[in-house]
Amino acid sequence: MQGVGPTTDTGADPGDGGKREPRRDAERSDRGRRTAMWLVLGAAGGALVALAVVLTVGLALTSAGETAAEVPRFVEESTSAGIDHAYAGEFPYFVGGGVATFDCDDDRRPDLYLAGGADPAALYRNESPVGGALRFAKVSDPATDLTSVTGAYPIDVDGDGLTDLAVLRNGENVLLRGLGDCRFERANETWGYDGGDALTAAFSATWEGSATLPTLAFGNYLDLANEQRTDCADNELVRPSAGGTAYAAPIRLTPGFCTLSILFSDWDRNGHADLRLANDRHYYLDGQEQLWHVAEGEPPRLYTGEDGWQRLVI
Repeated sequence: MQGVGPTTDTGADPGDGGKREPRRDAERSDRGRRTAMWLVLGAAGGALVALAVVLTVGLALTSAGETAAEVPRFVEESTSAGIDHAYAGEFPYFVGGGVATFDCDDDRRPDLYLAGGADPAALYRNESPVGGALRFAKVSDPATDLTSVTGAYPIDVDGDGLTDLAVLRNGENVLLRGLGDCRFERANETWGYDGGDALTAAFSATWEGSATLPTLAFGNYLDLANEQRTDCADNELVRPSAGGTAYAAPIRLTPGFCTLSILFSDWDRNGHADLRLANDRHYYLDGQEQLWHVAEGEPPRLYTGEDGWQRLVI
């Protein structure tokens, strides 16, 4: 947990584990390099010619009286599409308000799971006809109609081909296992996941090595136990247990600086996914972002600058 000075303002805002062999430029022949150079020059020249042709044809069509292509525009259709939902609540729901888009009934149309804040979250099935007007139908179910939801992320946790949901909340986070046909069941106990009691605002996941369950990262915001609202909660890394069929106890990533987004990414292509955290600038010192080194079989460690501050190092 990181204690910080008081503030009067707030700002809101899966890794590639594959290794690649290094290029062996020294083994290429001069002839190969020359050939590659001429291919590049030829492709560039061809692209310029094609661009000139497109511009010429476009100008000719416009001058001949054809109308130019219209700029894409968007129309508000939530109400007419059947979506009646709002993200509500006072503090601490000034962060969050996420939506998950995924196909929960395998009909190749994107369905919606909407965070509700202090109000219940809502799952909407997409019933829009192909080429027709947008139409959604609410799917009411105690498993998904959770309160205190700040966001959600679709992910196939158990690899059964059905999309699951990682639901972020002000309080216990919940993993929902997909059952098909837009139905879900609580799976915290099934997968051994301790959802904690933090105000969670960010999430990311990756698969380490041959693990069957993904490694999960949860970015937490303020520590609500402090009524002065000056402490940021620690973040958490959740890895599969040794057996691989359930999760081990969460690993605390400390200090926390009120994380708003979190992302696994193999920044330097070395085969492991580091974890980048973007934090609320009102709750850290010296402009700190964070980058954690996360490698299979190793405890996570924080990259640090020469002056000792935890910061993003790429």
